[in-house]
Amino acid sequence: MDKNEKRNVVFILEDYTIISNQLVESLKKNKDLSSYDLEFCESENISDANGRYGKLRDRIACMVCDSNMSALGLPEEMQSESANGLFSGFLWLCDKIQNGDDSLLHKTIIFTAYYDQLSKKIKNNEEQTTIKNNMVFINKKSIASSNDSEIEIVHEIIKILKKEHTG
Repeated sequence: MDKNEKRNVVFILEDYTIISNQLVESLKKNKDLSSYDLEFCESENISDANGRYGKLRDRIACMVCDSNMSALGLPEEMQSESANGLFSGFLWLCDKIQNGDDSLLHKTIIFTAYYDQLSKKIKNNEEQTTIKNNMVFINKKSIASSNDSEIEIVHEIIKILKKEHTG
């Protein structure tokens, strides 16, 4: 690959570095992903993600986002919606999508142990419900003790990348 050619980015917003590091290692080892020449961007919080996202926005091939994290860095009106951080990652994505980056809709995987609570919270918000319905959700409860969620994420990333490259 030419050094000047821009690589595809898998953007990971996860506040537990042990989880994001483990995920990146699994992705790097996966032979099905080797042909995509991926670059990985890990952000531990929304404030950091805001800066990195702006620089990488046009290169993001897939977004993996934890829903539960500190609300710092969200627009002020969204911080109060975050339910003490339970939905911060999801709300951050909603903000990006509502401000013009609807390409994230079909290439985002949300990690959450609070899917049912999120669904209840946004059921009367049509725009957020549409956003939720166009993303992949993976249960995070077992990620620390099992490889099942990690394997599921890898498979979903492969599906997203294949879709991106085949049109």
